[in-house]
Amino acid sequence: MFRVAPNDRIAIDQIVQYIIQYNKSNPNNLISSIAVIYEKNSRYGELYKQYFQKAFEHINGKVINNKDPNQDECRISIGAAVAIDCMDKVAKNADALLLVPSTEKSVYLDDVINERNNIDKKRKLHLFGGDSMYKQPFLSQKTQGMVVAVPLANFTLNGLEMNWRAAMSYDATQALAKGVEMASIKCLSKSVQFDKCVRQELQSILSSASFKAKGILGNETVQFDNFGDRKIKDKLGVLVCVKHQGDQYIFKPLKPGELCS
Repeated sequence: MFRVAPNDRIAIDQIVQYIIQYNKSNPNNLISSIAVIYEKNSRYGELYKQYFQKAFEHINGKVINNKDPNQDECRISIGAAVAIDCMDKVAKNADALLLVPSTEKSVYLDDVINERNNIDKKRKLHLFGGDSMYKQPFLSQKTQGMVVAVPLANFTLNGLEMNWRAAMSYDATQALAKGVEMASIKCLSKSVQFDKCVRQELQSILSSASFKAKGILGNETVQFDNFGDRKIKDKLGVLVCVKHQGDQYIFKPLKPGELCS
């Protein structure tokens, strides 16, 4: 299996680095404890929590959810009205929330964000999000200041608005097309079943350290490491911040070391 979008560990590392920078700039208002809110039976959310917990503990931070998923109040069941329990029992004691929903339509999100704002009126409760929070429905006064880690900020290409999902789909298509082309050339010279040969050669070609396909960003080529994850250069993996601009709210890309203000 090959993954064109950056590994979630890159996004998690960026959030942790942001927290380090924030704590250096705000020694009297540290982010030292976080509640991770995710969904039951969501592999994306459960792995995100595991990876984040390990990375955050490495800088002496604490994820205050119960380590046992079966007893974790912030492991939300879809459609269940348990989000408030999470906020009352766990999140109210945190310095920040990290939201990792499986979809923007997850029914508990409004309850969590509303309750977070009630707490935030009394004391600062920072808000972070996984890439599933990088969507139009989460641009509002209620999420102002939220920092989200995404593979790529939205951009315009030939007059078309591109989001990271479309960009990664393009890159996946480019990598697959080049791999199939290279595999086909090799298989034409072999006296074996062509389709079977292409499938076998494709795996080998994409795994090769010498394989490169041109990505949508030009110099950000598509290459894979030994684990099938994309090798990342300098343009993939960014933090964005919900900001008020004019009469609307936007996701503003943050420069390295920049804090959301």
